[in-house]
Amino acid sequence: MYALIDCNNFYVSCERVFNPKLNNKPVIVLSNNDGCVIARSNEAKELGIKMGEPFFKCQTLVKKHNITYLSSNYPLYGDMSKRVMSIIKSCFENFEVYSVDEAFVFTKNIDEKICKEVYEKIYKFLGIPTTIGVGKTKVLAKFANLIAKKHIYNPYFIYKNECKELLSLVDVKDIWGIGYKTAYKLNDLGIQNAQDFLNTNSKVIKQQFNVVIQRIALELQGVSCLELQEVQNKKNIVSSRSFGNLITTKIELAESLAHFIAKAAKKAREQNSKPSGIGIFIKSNKYNKKPYYNSAFTNLDYPTNDTSYLIGQIKLLLDKIYKKDISYKKAGVMLLGLSPSSSYQHNFFNTKLPKQEMIMPTIDLLNKKGCEIYYLAEGLNRKWAQKREMCSAKYTTKWSDILKVV
Repeated sequence: MYALIDCNNFYVSCERVFNPKLNNKPVIVLSNNDGCVIARSNEAKELGIKMGEPFFKCQTLVKKHNITYLSSNYPLYGDMSKRVMSIIKSCFENFEVYSVDEAFVFTKNIDEKICKEVYEKIYKFLGIPTTIGVGKTKVLAKFANLIAKKHIYNPYFIYKNECKELLSLVDVKDIWGIGYKTAYKLNDLGIQNAQDFLNTNSKVIKQQFNVVIQRIALELQGVSCLELQEVQNKKNIVSSRSFGNLITTKIELAESLAHFIAKAAKKAREQNSKPSGIGIFIKSNKYNKKPYYNSAFTNLDYPTNDTSYLIGQIKLLLDKIYKKDISYKKAGVMLLGLSPSSSYQHNFFNTKLPKQEMIMPTIDLLNKKGCEIYYLAEGLNRKWAQKREMCSAKYTTKWSDILKVV
């Protein structure tokens, strides 16, 4: 049996853990630079706030209903996600982290008692409410999760063959793995919901759709085609952001790129890999009369995830593509050709680089413990930083932000 454990309204739930005053009130969380709605409480959903809606478009509803809006606090959400996944790992041997707030597990025996125990354990230790859907396949587990959350309003639901009539409650566009274009095509064939999809002749599905849709159809029938996926290391890592304010100087642009490469290098170290090449791109506002975009790439002399060395290479690349008298809106960096650190053989004549790399684990460890160590090249004022005017504290990742009980 497969089970999908999904954290409810995850970003909002994380905020409520440390600010109980938000409980039972409409709350939304905004994207980078406070641009769009990326998370909503159930109360906000009922008021008509849509996912992905630009914040300026829902200002009227926000003011009318006194909706609390918060800037995204990714350090908090990332840390809470790791804690949720560690609890799931302690309960199940075989599991797959599907997203920041979802995980699939595979187990031979799972019943309502076990679901209740997992739900209560996560809520007791973290205060995060979850929904657990169970089925013979991953698609049925996802379906069961949806039924539990939107139709029977229960923390967990186990799908069985005698529950097939519930398939009619789910639109075909809401079946896991089916996109909007495929849903429209299915609708044209008279397939409106999951029940219709299940009853469709397999020959029709095979003739009209690709192998992915065929597997989804089989999964709905209880035939497992999608196994748990092991976490695979990334071959490339990209770190980019739109700026909170337009950048007009080369120094500020270099600072932002140094900050991005530091984040990317940290991710590479976390998966114990090193890039063999790097790249950067810079971009002006697309609404300019003459928008400017350019990029530059280079192969590294030695594969490395040492931040200081990579910052030096970034500055050389920026010299090639920077233009004066342009207001820059976005920039980013890319680590290319990542390979396991263990597969790299150091050059006999290069003794400096390995010594530099030895410093990085210590810096990572100190930052993980709540310190804030970064390179001066990343800037002090950071006027280019994202707009996060309503960001909550980093309750679990920064010593000064830890809650105090008085």
